[in-house]
Amino acid sequence: MRHIKDSDYIMMDLESYKIILSKYSITDCAVATKDVFVFIISEILTDEEIEYYEENDYDLDYRPKKLVTFLRKGDSQGRHWVQDHLIGWDTPRIGACNKPRNHSITLEISTRLDHQAFITGNGPAEKMLFPPRVAKNGVPLGGFVRGGIRRTKTIDGWAYAVGGNRTLGKFLDKDQWQTLNKNLPKMPKEQMESFLDSGFEDIDGFSETDIYTAGGHGDVWHFDGENWTPIPFPSNDPLESLCCAGDGYVYISGYQGITFKGRGDHWTIINRYGITLGFRDMVWHKDRVYCTSDYGLWEIVDDKVQRADVPDEITACSGHLYANNGVMLLAGLGGAAFCEDGEWTLLFNSSTMDTLVELEALKQ
Repeated sequence: MRHIKDSDYIMMDLESYKIILSKYSITDCAVATKDVFVFIISEILTDEEIEYYEENDYDLDYRPKKLVTFLRKGDSQGRHWVQDHLIGWDTPRIGACNKPRNHSITLEISTRLDHQAFITGNGPAEKMLFPPRVAKNGVPLGGFVRGGIRRTKTIDGWAYAVGGNRTLGKFLDKDQWQTLNKNLPKMPKEQMESFLDSGFEDIDGFSETDIYTAGGHGDVWHFDGENWTPIPFPSNDPLESLCCAGDGYVYISGYQGITFKGRGDHWTIINRYGITLGFRDMVWHKDRVYCTSDYGLWEIVDDKVQRADVPDEITACSGHLYANNGVMLLAGLGGAAFCEDGEWTLLFNSSTMDTLVELEALKQ
């Protein structure tokens, strides 16, 4: 799949890049609809700025951030790229849902009690604390947050969020979250003391009643829509990413890219380490599983984990993956691109755009 689409070629214009993305890097992404992609970007700090902030006890996790939306068909003003500033945010994660309506959902990883959410799409953007402390009828809702949010995923059109201490919740609407961890035991105290990051790192599902979660040190669970079942997993390695694939299997990956394939009580290893940085994201697209980290893009074919056969311009965008509505979005420090109907479209290359910005500055 080395082809890059030429017709209707979409490239970020230089002015939009200067205003929105210059001196920022992509730290997460999601596909809201086939025509709307969303990104979280964080300010890139120089060594001198980092040193200054550290000397003045400034938490680098709170550096300036933005929510950036790309609209393939443009908005009412003809813009294809729009931005919203995230002021006072810790590290955010972004996802999307198509039920009950199309939304992008930005959640804060912070372990503070006042978690933030930013909901966009189908109406004005709305910022809120989540889960809401009191619903409109006075009955408390949500309450699923036990630790910091690590990931959001679209399953059967709905958005799910997972995190520390086996946190799991489902987004129902702008002010409602459904708690799905009522019958799920919290992490054992000795594990929480030994591994501060214990909890769920990823989630995926074949349907709302067939969901898998993974994290911690071999901590894997299955949810049938009502009950939780612990999965006897054949490894105590730290687990980082998970994909419920279109071939009917579950793929789970962890430390240095060790990757398992299975379902229920049956699992086999299809990759034994050998990858410097473990896979941050795993998604199913078209006919295979794709995996990424800051070091590249991989694919799983015939139970073999191999480098994806894509042009260098696409590999440069590696870092984060999201698949939804038949579109796979790849984005990272080097730029962003998406794959649809077997063709890749490059949205922008950071290195090229930075060079153009520098050349323009020299002419002035």
